[in-house]
Amino acid sequence: HADAARRLAAYLSQPEQQARFYELTGDLPAHRGAWPLAGLEADPRVAAFRAQLERAEPTPVIPEWEQIADLVWRATEAAARGAVTRDEALTRLDRQVDDVLEKRRWLRERREVAP
Repeated sequence: HADAARRLAAYLSQPEQQARFYELTGDLPAHRGAWPLAGLEADPRVAAFRAQLERAEPTPVIPEWEQIADLVWRATEAAARGAVTRDEALTRLDRQVDDVLEKRRWLRERREVAP
């Protein structure tokens, strides 16, 4: 039923459907085109959310992303608690993410060298 699931996702992603979903649930639409339809574009109560939506970027589509996101959360939390400095947290995070991605790099290099 993969095709039906794709069609449903495409339908629910349409601005009109997102605006209707907002009317029914109060959940802010993820699709920028739904904001004017839902009357949210000029609403000062949601301006911060709108600004955040404009800057949102999708997460990387790699199998390791959840592991990396967990490392980011742990580094942020440690720095916020004062357990480590910001620079220490970032240095450690950089090393940990590099370790996580090392296998991916190794596999890619082997693929590029293979005849």
